[in-house]
Amino acid sequence: HLLHRRKNNATSIMPFIMPKLFKTSHNLVTKKHIVKRILQIPPTHLYNIIIDVDSYCKFVPYCKSSQVIRHSTCNTMFDASLSIGFGLDSLGLLEEEYVSRVTKKMIFANDENQNHIDNNELTNNSLSKNNPNYYCKEWIVSTKSIKSQLFHSLKSKWKLTKALPGNYVLGEDQKWKEQSQQEKIIKSLGNKDLWTNVEFQVEMSVSDPLIVVALDNTLEYVAKEQVVAFEKRCRNIPFLDKQ
Repeated sequence: HLLHRRKNNATSIMPFIMPKLFKTSHNLVTKKHIVKRILQIPPTHLYNIIIDVDSYCKFVPYCKSSQVIRHSTCNTMFDASLSIGFGLDSLGLLEEEYVSRVTKKMIFANDENQNHIDNNELTNNSLSKNNPNYYCKEWIVSTKSIKSQLFHSLKSKWKLTKALPGNYVLGEDQKWKEQSQQEKIIKSLGNKDLWTNVEFQVEMSVSDPLIVVALDNTLEYVAKEQVVAFEKRCRNIPFLDKQ
Protein backbone atom coordinates (compact mmCIF):
# COMPACT_ATOMS: atom_id res chain seq x y z
CA HIS A 1 0.00 0.00 0.00
CA LEU A 2 1.18 3.49 -0.80
CA LEU A 3 1.67 5.66 2.25
CA HIS A 4 0.99 9.40 2.31
CA ARG A 5 2.99 11.72 4.56
CA ARG A 6 1.09 14.13 6.81
CA LYS A 7 1.88 17.80 6.23
CA ASN A 8 4.19 19.73 8.59
CA ASN A 9 5.89 16.55 9.77
CA ALA A 10 9.58 16.60 10.59
CA THR A 11 11.62 15.29 7.67
CA SER A 12 14.03 13.22 9.74
CA ILE A 13 14.05 11.14 12.89
CA MET A 14 17.18 11.63 15.00
CA PRO A 15 17.30 9.13 17.89
CA PHE A 16 19.05 10.05 21.13
CA ILE A 17 20.70 7.06 22.81
CA MET A 18 23.22 6.57 25.54
CA PRO A 19 26.76 6.53 24.05
CA LYS A 20 27.57 2.98 25.20
CA LEU A 21 24.45 1.40 23.70
CA PHE A 22 24.44 0.48 20.01
CA LYS A 23 22.39 -1.84 17.83
CA THR A 24 24.44 -4.71 16.40
CA SER A 25 23.58 -8.01 14.71
CA HIS A 26 25.55 -10.12 17.20
CA ASN A 27 24.04 -12.05 20.11
CA LEU A 28 20.51 -10.94 19.36
CA VAL A 29 18.10 -11.71 22.21
CA THR A 30 14.30 -11.45 22.09
CA LYS A 31 12.26 -10.78 25.23
CA LYS A 32 8.48 -11.12 25.27
CA HIS A 33 5.67 -10.74 27.77
CA ILE A 34 1.90 -11.26 27.46
CA VAL A 35 -0.77 -9.68 29.65
CA LYS A 36 -4.28 -11.15 29.71
CA ARG A 37 -7.19 -9.33 31.34
CA ILE A 38 -10.96 -9.06 31.25
CA LEU A 39 -11.91 -5.39 31.32
CA GLN A 40 -15.31 -3.89 32.09
CA ILE A 41 -15.02 -1.81 28.92
CA PRO A 42 -16.71 -2.28 25.49
CA PRO A 43 -14.24 -3.68 22.92
CA THR A 44 -15.08 -1.03 20.32
CA HIS A 45 -14.22 1.70 22.83
CA LEU A 46 -10.85 0.17 23.73
CA TYR A 47 -10.07 -0.43 20.05
CA ASN A 48 -10.68 3.24 19.21
CA ILE A 49 -8.44 4.33 22.09
CA ILE A 50 -5.64 1.99 20.91
CA ILE A 51 -5.61 3.33 17.35
CA ASP A 52 -5.61 6.97 18.55
CA VAL A 53 -1.81 7.05 18.53
CA ASP A 54 -1.67 10.85 18.35
CA SER A 55 -2.94 10.91 21.95
CA TYR A 56 -0.43 8.39 23.37
CA CYS A 57 1.80 11.16 24.74
CA LYS A 58 -1.11 12.24 26.97
CA PHE A 59 -1.53 8.97 28.86
CA VAL A 60 0.84 6.13 27.86
CA PRO A 61 3.65 5.59 30.40
CA TYR A 62 7.15 6.52 29.15
CA CYS A 63 5.76 8.06 25.92
CA LYS A 64 7.08 11.63 25.52
CA SER A 65 5.71 12.37 22.04
CA SER A 66 3.52 10.64 19.46
CA GLN A 67 2.37 11.63 15.98
CA VAL A 68 0.85 9.78 13.04
CA ILE A 69 2.90 10.73 9.99
CA ARG A 70 1.30 8.83 7.10
CA HIS A 71 -1.65 6.56 6.29
CA SER A 72 -2.09 3.72 3.81
CA THR A 73 -4.61 4.25 1.03
CA CYS A 74 -6.73 1.35 2.32
CA ASN A 75 -6.83 2.88 5.84
CA THR A 76 -5.77 -0.38 7.52
CA MET A 77 -2.20 0.74 8.29
CA PHE A 78 -0.32 3.88 9.31
CA ASP A 79 3.13 4.97 10.48
CA ALA A 80 3.73 6.95 13.65
CA SER A 81 6.73 8.71 15.13
CA LEU A 82 7.16 8.04 18.85
CA SER A 83 9.61 9.14 21.51
CA ILE A 84 9.99 7.09 24.69
CA GLY A 85 12.08 7.47 27.82
CA PHE A 86 12.32 5.14 30.80
CA GLY A 87 14.79 3.94 33.39
CA LEU A 88 16.47 0.54 33.15
CA ASP A 89 18.08 -0.21 36.51
CA SER A 90 21.78 0.72 36.45
CA LEU A 91 21.58 2.07 32.88
CA GLY A 92 19.77 5.20 34.00
CA LEU A 93 17.38 7.01 31.68
CA LEU A 94 17.05 5.39 28.27
CA GLU A 95 15.55 7.49 25.47
CA GLU A 96 14.69 6.56 21.91
CA GLU A 97 12.82 8.05 18.97
CA TYR A 98 11.56 5.60 16.38
CA VAL A 99 8.94 5.04 13.69
CA SER A 100 6.34 2.38 14.30
CA ARG A 101 4.12 0.78 11.65
CA VAL A 102 0.62 0.16 12.99
CA THR A 103 -1.76 -2.36 11.39
CA LYS A 104 -5.39 -2.49 12.46
CA LYS A 105 -7.93 -5.17 11.65
CA MET A 106 -11.50 -6.03 12.57
CA ILE A 107 -12.45 -9.67 12.01
CA PHE A 108 -16.08 -10.21 11.05
CA ALA A 109 -18.01 -13.47 11.05
CA ASN A 110 -21.05 -14.47 9.05
CA ASP A 111 -23.92 -15.93 11.07
CA GLU A 112 -24.76 -18.20 8.15
CA ASN A 113 -21.41 -19.93 7.61
CA GLN A 114 -19.12 -18.56 10.39
CA ASN A 115 -16.47 -17.54 7.85
CA HIS A 116 -14.07 -14.92 9.19
CA ILE A 117 -13.28 -11.96 6.98
CA ASP A 118 -11.65 -8.65 7.80
CA ASN A 119 -13.18 -5.21 7.37
CA ASN A 120 -11.20 -4.52 4.18
CA GLU A 121 -12.57 -7.67 2.53
CA LEU A 122 -16.09 -6.60 3.43
CA THR A 123 -15.52 -3.34 1.55
CA ASN A 124 -13.95 -5.10 -1.43
CA ASN A 125 -16.88 -7.52 -1.66
CA SER A 126 -19.41 -4.66 -1.47
CA LEU A 127 -20.87 -6.12 1.73
CA SER A 128 -22.05 -3.77 4.42
CA LYS A 129 -20.60 -4.08 7.93
CA ASN A 130 -24.06 -3.04 9.09
CA ASN A 131 -25.58 -6.16 7.57
CA PRO A 132 -27.22 -8.07 10.45
CA ASN A 133 -25.71 -11.32 9.13
CA TYR A 134 -22.23 -10.01 9.97
CA TYR A 135 -20.80 -9.20 13.38
CA CYS A 136 -17.32 -8.35 14.62
CA LYS A 137 -15.54 -11.21 16.40
CA GLU A 138 -12.09 -9.76 17.01
CA TRP A 139 -10.25 -6.44 16.98
CA ILE A 140 -6.49 -6.65 16.36
CA VAL A 141 -3.89 -3.88 16.43
CA SER A 142 -0.25 -4.78 15.71
CA THR A 143 2.78 -2.50 15.78
CA LYS A 144 6.37 -2.99 14.63
CA SER A 145 9.30 -0.59 14.68
CA ILE A 146 10.63 0.16 11.19
CA LYS A 147 13.22 2.82 12.09
CA SER A 148 15.06 2.41 15.36
CA GLN A 149 18.69 2.95 16.33
CA LEU A 150 18.47 1.03 19.58
CA PHE A 151 16.13 -1.93 19.04
CA HIS A 152 16.43 -4.53 16.31
CA SER A 153 12.71 -4.97 16.73
CA LEU A 154 10.06 -3.51 18.98
CA LYS A 155 6.63 -5.10 18.53
CA SER A 156 3.30 -5.12 20.26
CA LYS A 157 -0.05 -6.73 19.57
CA TRP A 158 -3.50 -6.11 21.00
CA LYS A 159 -6.13 -8.80 20.52
CA LEU A 160 -9.64 -7.94 21.72
CA THR A 161 -12.69 -10.21 21.84
CA LYS A 162 -16.12 -9.78 23.36
CA ALA A 163 -16.70 -10.96 26.91
CA LEU A 164 -19.92 -11.41 28.86
CA PRO A 165 -20.56 -8.92 31.65
CA GLY A 166 -19.89 -10.37 35.10
CA ASN A 167 -23.55 -10.85 35.96
CA TYR A 168 -23.97 -13.19 32.98
CA VAL A 169 -21.16 -15.57 33.98
CA LEU A 170 -22.49 -19.05 34.74
CA GLY A 171 -22.00 -20.78 38.07
CA GLU A 172 -18.84 -22.82 38.68
CA ASP A 173 -20.64 -26.13 38.04
CA GLN A 174 -21.80 -24.88 34.62
CA LYS A 175 -18.70 -22.87 33.75
CA TRP A 176 -18.72 -22.17 30.02
CA LYS A 177 -20.58 -25.42 29.34
CA GLU A 178 -22.93 -23.84 26.83
CA GLN A 179 -20.75 -21.93 24.34
CA SER A 180 -23.65 -21.37 21.97
CA GLN A 181 -25.66 -19.81 24.81
CA GLN A 182 -22.83 -17.38 25.55
CA GLU A 183 -22.56 -16.32 21.92
CA LYS A 184 -26.31 -15.82 21.73
CA ILE A 185 -26.25 -13.52 24.77
CA ILE A 186 -23.23 -11.59 23.45
CA LYS A 187 -24.93 -10.91 20.12
CA SER A 188 -28.10 -9.78 21.89
CA LEU A 189 -26.27 -7.11 23.90
CA GLY A 190 -25.42 -3.63 22.66
CA ASN A 191 -21.74 -2.71 22.34
CA LYS A 192 -21.91 -0.46 25.40
CA ASP A 193 -23.00 -3.41 27.57
CA LEU A 194 -20.14 -5.74 26.62
CA TRP A 195 -16.88 -6.40 28.40
CA THR A 196 -13.57 -7.19 26.68
CA ASN A 197 -11.14 -10.09 26.74
CA VAL A 198 -7.75 -8.43 26.31
CA GLU A 199 -4.51 -10.05 25.24
CA PHE A 200 -1.60 -7.62 25.01
CA GLN A 201 1.81 -8.81 23.87
CA VAL A 202 5.02 -6.79 23.81
CA GLU A 203 8.27 -8.07 22.30
CA MET A 204 11.73 -6.49 22.12
CA SER A 205 14.78 -7.80 20.27
CA VAL A 206 18.12 -6.31 21.36
CA SER A 207 21.78 -7.28 21.32
CA ASP A 208 23.30 -5.06 24.00
CA PRO A 209 23.85 -7.37 27.04
CA LEU A 210 23.16 -4.57 29.52
CA ILE A 211 19.73 -3.94 28.04
CA VAL A 212 18.99 -7.67 27.91
CA VAL A 213 19.60 -8.02 31.64
CA ALA A 214 17.58 -4.91 32.43
CA LEU A 215 14.62 -6.07 30.35
CA ASP A 216 14.41 -9.26 32.40
CA ASN A 217 13.45 -7.12 35.38
CA THR A 218 11.29 -4.47 33.73
CA LEU A 219 9.47 -5.78 30.64
CA GLU A 220 6.68 -7.51 32.59
CA TYR A 221 6.12 -4.39 34.69
CA VAL A 222 6.08 -2.14 31.62
CA ALA A 223 3.57 -4.38 29.81
CA LYS A 224 1.18 -4.42 32.77
CA GLU A 225 1.46 -0.64 33.13
CA GLN A 226 0.49 -0.23 29.48
CA VAL A 227 -2.76 -2.18 29.91
CA VAL A 228 -3.65 -0.25 33.08
CA ALA A 229 -3.02 3.06 31.28
CA PHE A 230 -5.34 2.17 28.40
CA GLU A 231 -8.03 1.00 30.82
CA LYS A 232 -7.87 4.35 32.65
CA ARG A 233 -7.95 6.26 29.35
CA CYS A 234 -11.12 4.40 28.35
CA ARG A 235 -12.80 5.45 31.59
CA ASN A 236 -11.77 9.08 31.12
CA ILE A 237 -12.94 9.38 27.51
CA PRO A 238 -16.67 9.21 26.60
CA PHE A 239 -17.67 6.02 24.79
CA LEU A 240 -18.64 6.52 21.16
CA ASP A 241 -20.26 3.47 19.60
CA LYS A 242 -18.43 3.48 16.27
CA GLN A 243 -16.44 0.88 14.35
